[in-house]
Amino acid sequence: MSRKSVAQLAASRGLRHGLGLITAFLRPKLLGPEALGLFALLNLFPTYSTYLHLGARSSLRYQVPRLKGQGETEQIDALKNSVYWGSLILNLVLALMILGYATFGTEDSVTRFGLVCAAISVVLVWAFDHRMAELKSEERFGTLARITALRYGLQFALTLGLILTLGILGAFLALPICLALLYWSAREGSPRQRQPWEWQQFLHQVRLGFPILMLELVSLSLRLLDKLLVAWLLGLEALGYYTLGTMLLGPLMNLPGAAREVSEPKLMQETGYEASGQRLARHYWRPMHRTAWLMPLLILPAVLLLPGLIHYGLPEYGPAQHSAQLLALGSFFLALGYPARGLIVAHRWQAQAAKHAWMLVPVVMGVTALALMWWPKLETVAIGFSLGYAGLALALMHFLCQQLDRSPYRAQALTLLLPFALTLLLWWALHSLPLPSQWALWQQLGVQMALMALVAPLFWWQAHRASGASA
Repeated sequence: MSRKSVAQLAASRGLRHGLGLITAFLRPKLLGPEALGLFALLNLFPTYSTYLHLGARSSLRYQVPRLKGQGETEQIDALKNSVYWGSLILNLVLALMILGYATFGTEDSVTRFGLVCAAISVVLVWAFDHRMAELKSEERFGTLARITALRYGLQFALTLGLILTLGILGAFLALPICLALLYWSAREGSPRQRQPWEWQQFLHQVRLGFPILMLELVSLSLRLLDKLLVAWLLGLEALGYYTLGTMLLGPLMNLPGAAREVSEPKLMQETGYEASGQRLARHYWRPMHRTAWLMPLLILPAVLLLPGLIHYGLPEYGPAQHSAQLLALGSFFLALGYPARGLIVAHRWQAQAAKHAWMLVPVVMGVTALALMWWPKLETVAIGFSLGYAGLALALMHFLCQQLDRSPYRAQALTLLLPFALTLLLWWALHSLPLPSQWALWQQLGVQMALMALVAPLFWWQAHRASGASA
C-alpha cells in the first residue's frame, strides 16, 4: 500500500470517528428514548445482515489477491459472481421475511414503515458490502477512503436533515437513502453483467470463509442479544436508554481494533518461525498486557464525562447513566478478547475455539434473563453481558494456553485484573472528592479530568513496561 493510500485511509478513518460521534449524539437528542429504542431494534436487521454471506465474502478478500499472485485471473470473475448471487439470495430471504412481518405481523403504521425501510436496507447492505469487498480484494484503497469519508458525511447530513423534518420516519429513511447513494458512487469498475450463479463454488467459499466468521460471531452475538433482551423484557423506552451505552462501545473498541489490524499481518508472516511458548508470549501476552493498561485511559474519561454529557446535552436520558458507565467498564473485558484472534486464525483453530466460546452465549443470556426477574433494571443487563465479555476472554485464553504450551495461566490472568481494579479505585476516589457543593458540574468534571491526567502517564508507562516484560 502506498503512503498516499495510507494517508487517505487514515484521514477517512479520522473523519469517520468524528462524524460518527456527532451522529451518535444527535440521534438520541432528536428522537427521544422510546423512538430511539424502536429505531435501534429495527436497525438490528440491516446491521447484522452484513454477516449473512456466511463467510463467503471473507474468503473473497483473501482468494482474489492469491489468484492474482498465481496468475489465475480467469477464475476471479467466476469467484466474485458466485459470492454475488449466493449472498444476494440469503439477503433477499431475510428481506422478504421482514416484509411479511410488516404486512401481517403488526398494525402500527410507524413500525410497519420502519420494517419496510429495514427490508430495503438489507438488500442495499448486500449490494454495498459486496462492492466494498470487491474493492478491497482489488486493493483500490484510494476509492475505499473516498467512499468511507462520503459514507459518514452522508450519514450525518441525512440523519440531521431527515429527523428534523420527519422525526422517526426520517431516521428510518436515512439508512436506505445513504446506502443507495453510496452504492451508486462505488459503481465505477463494477461489472455491467454478471455470469450465471455457480452454487457449488459459493458453497466452497462458505466452507473456506465460515471458520473465519465463526469466532467473530461469538462477540457479535453478545453485542446483539443484550439489546434483544432489553427490548423483550424491559420495553422499547428502556432499549432507548440502553442504546446510549452501547454507542460508547464503538469508540472504546477503536484502540484494540486498530492494534489487531497492525499486528495480525505480521503474525501471519512469522507463524512457524518461533516456538509455541515464544509465540504465545509475543503475540498474545504482550498485547494483552498492553491492552489491559491502555484501556483505562479511554474508559475513565468516558465514565467521568458521561454525567456531564447527559446533564448538559441529553437530560432526558438520565436513567441511562449507570448502565452506560457499566458498559464502558465492561469494554475492558471485551478488549481483552481481541488479541486471541490473530493466533487462532494463524493456526486455523477458529472452528475449535468457536465451539468452546459459543457455549458461553446461552449461559450469559439465560443467567441475565433470570437475574432480570429479580432486578429488572438496565444495570442488570450491563453487568451480565460485561461478565459475558470477561468469560469470553477467559475462554479464549484457556483455549490458546491449552493448544500452545499447556502452561498455567491463572497468575497471568490475575495480573490483567490489576489495571481494572485500579480503574475502579480511581473512579471511586475521583467521584468521592470533597469538592465544594456550590460548584457546577462542569467545574467538578474539570478537576476530576485534571487529576486523572496526572495519573495517566503511570498507566502509559506500565503498559509499555508490561508489554516489554512479557516478550
